[in-house]
Amino acid sequence: LSDIEIPSPGFPPKHKLIQKAKNLQSEYDFFYDIMPKSVWISGTNGKTTTTQMATHLLSHIGAVMGGNVGTPLVELNPYAKLWILETSSFTLHYTHKAKPEIYALLPISPDHLSW
Repeated sequence: LSDIEIPSPGFPPKHKLIQKAKNLQSEYDFFYDIMPKSVWISGTNGKTTTTQMATHLLSHIGAVMGGNVGTPLVELNPYAKLWILETSSFTLHYTHKAKPEIYALLPISPDHLSW
């Protein structure tokens, strides 16, 4: 028995490991208490480009990017002024406590329907 299980966003809710988990928590919820102000960006297409552009435009205030864009939250600077996070719908599914200051939802279309 573990104290906490943080699923990879690719694990669907019906996966046997998710079904057996007793202390399931998203990566975002796990870092909720130390997460600085944040912007979450999700949608079907354009997440990475938008995350990179927003980080570039806000780098002068100390913004850093992570999430699906490749840098896990554990590697982000907790003292950064702003986290800009590429956020998949799968991550959001397991997130119940954490919330951003700004949430940007880019256009959505049917994708990954077998999840």
